[in-house]
Amino acid sequence: MKFDYDIYISYSLADNQPKENQAGWISNFQRFLDTLLYQILGEKPSFLNYGNQEKPSKSSLAGVGVFISVLSPEYVKSEPCIEEIEDFFNLANKEGNLFVNGRERVFKVVKFPVSPSEQPSKIANLLNYDLYYANLQTGEVQEFHDFFTSDAERKFWLKIVDLAYDIAEILKAYRKLDLKHEDFTVYHEKNIYLSETGYDLQLHRDNIKRELTRHGFRILPDHALPTNPKELEISIKKDLERSRLSIHLIGDGYGELAPSGDKSILDLQNKLAGEHSLLSSGGTKKFSRLIWISPDAKLDNDKQKMFVDNLRRELEANEGAEILQSPIEDFKMVVLEELLNLNLNKLKKSAITNGKHDHNKKSLYLIYDKVDDFEAKKLADFFSYKGIEVITPTFEGQLLELREIHLENLKICDSALIYINKVNDLWVQMKFLDLLKAPGLGRTKGDFKKYLLLGKNLKGKTYDKFDVPVIEVSEDIENSMKGLLNELSA
Repeated sequence: MKFDYDIYISYSLADNQPKENQAGWISNFQRFLDTLLYQILGEKPSFLNYGNQEKPSKSSLAGVGVFISVLSPEYVKSEPCIEEIEDFFNLANKEGNLFVNGRERVFKVVKFPVSPSEQPSKIANLLNYDLYYANLQTGEVQEFHDFFTSDAERKFWLKIVDLAYDIAEILKAYRKLDLKHEDFTVYHEKNIYLSETGYDLQLHRDNIKRELTRHGFRILPDHALPTNPKELEISIKKDLERSRLSIHLIGDGYGELAPSGDKSILDLQNKLAGEHSLLSSGGTKKFSRLIWISPDAKLDNDKQKMFVDNLRRELEANEGAEILQSPIEDFKMVVLEELLNLNLNKLKKSAITNGKHDHNKKSLYLIYDKVDDFEAKKLADFFSYKGIEVITPTFEGQLLELREIHLENLKICDSALIYINKVNDLWVQMKFLDLLKAPGLGRTKGDFKKYLLLGKNLKGKTYDKFDVPVIEVSEDIENSMKGLLNELSA
């Protein structure tokens, strides 16, 4: 399967108007996505762009591998945008290549929410990649224009990273000419059913989905849930039949009510998963349930309390499910060990310098490229002499293994210091994006201090856009590092 372009972004021109001397929202989105995909794939994707407000021709659209719709109120009112969606689907269906490994080559990015009834029918059932800020308490919705705030770090960046990884899977799949189509409509060992949850645990759900996806698992549902009660139940049952495991997270929130109105969607999903577990117990297909109840759950809501009480009684009477009420990190480890049989301790050991981790010391992750290895090792020795545990990158091994170790380092460090001397700006930008993504990798230590350290080759260069302290190394290392050492000690 070969395409002329990897990606086309379909958007309303009104959504890309520059603001306050900044590039338009779509221009920034494409730039960020381009950088992330380069980081994941090791090569830049090709975009089909158009100028002078002219939309691409049908023949150009036919040569696009991944189609991204950027949803907004302006987008759904734009006839050219709706026509693009129709044209792409018609062309792909005609060629018989709309799906790659059971997934459509179409993604729906939500710049600003639009009700399902107003969305174009072709994309209404696609999963949302929400790139806006929603205040769950007030219901206020805002677009992101400052992409480097703490809210953007938690909302915008985590979702765009998820989008980049999902697009990368499509790109990698269709680039393999000898790719064998996998039928995901039937039971598959790599399919995991991840139930909906209350708003209070949405971040935990996103984290688990993110980690399982990175390990090669397919998360179901992989589509928007139907709003018709009968269709909703059929959809849940179909996805459960395709899965080897279901995961359910339970906290304070009872969750969004199902279309029937009497049960929440998470309650309905759990009920149907229990029924499927009983039906599967005598068959050849292995199916089990893992249920996590937050240790901090108050269960003040009567419906939620009744749901949990009924769940406990059901689990006492039936096998095929395991219920845990432990810290979320312990639960995630149980999930990963069951699915992957991973030796996580080994991974964590390899992520720490010399295989040791002293919890009584402050840890500093010194991030640098191999080209700066000689100078960086001197800095590592200096910080170690000052009583700081220094975590350094690993350069030997497979690319995926090195990436896993790097992400593990970001989970466990107390502070991160990016040392740059002979590297280019793209490398710096990619590493800084990794720092922004750290909260979505399963960090339990909360926020952490971030710094840029400039070597002698970059003396005087400014990096104001990263909004982190910038320190220059001088010949007198002791003096130039004094302020940083004081902050690390504090």
